[in-house]
Amino acid sequence: SLFLFIKFIVPQIQGLIRIKQETKASYDKLNLLKNNLQILTNLNNSDLDNQLQIVTRALPIGKDFNGILNALSIASQKTGASLGNFSFQVGDLSVLKDVGGKYLFLKLDLSVSGDVVTVNNFINAIDNTLPLSQITNIEMSIRSSTMTIVFYYKPLPPIVYSENSPLSVISKKDLVLVEKLSSFNNLLPSLEVPFASSASTSANPF
Repeated sequence: SLFLFIKFIVPQIQGLIRIKQETKASYDKLNLLKNNLQILTNLNNSDLDNQLQIVTRALPIGKDFNGILNALSIASQKTGASLGNFSFQVGDLSVLKDVGGKYLFLKLDLSVSGDVVTVNNFINAIDNTLPLSQITNIEMSIRSSTMTIVFYYKPLPPIVYSENSPLSVISKKDLVLVEKLSSFNNLLPSLEVPFASSASTSANPF
């Protein structure tokens, strides 16, 4: 009897336990897929496209020279500042790769003509213009100033999707941030940059 119990009954019990575990795993996967489907069903493609456009203008996936020049144009037009000589330090020209969460940047040395109030207004305008940037150095005088601005960008990481992974929706905090970015200046039409008549431009790739 003991032999029969070990030989036949124990394997059946183990099989039932395994089937129960597999059934639970199947139900869990089914619920996950249902939740993912519900999330996808509730998404609005138009809203997603607009949000993607805003965030990629704020943090481009590559070196966005046109976006930077447009930002300078809008800031100068709004404040009356006249832009003089400027130079880019573009760094590595190789193919962009994911940089492990770090933000790459383009460095711009810029001369701005105008009094202290005008230059200060120009700085505030740049702070509220896309792409996102930061002024790291500034030297001001009565009639003109020179400054160094870094404009950030970041390549998109590879998209890895598994049917066993739950989808997540954009959090309310992130939506508030996107809404704030949408109010920045260069969602307006592009403008022509008013460079000073004696100014020249150069781009340094090193």
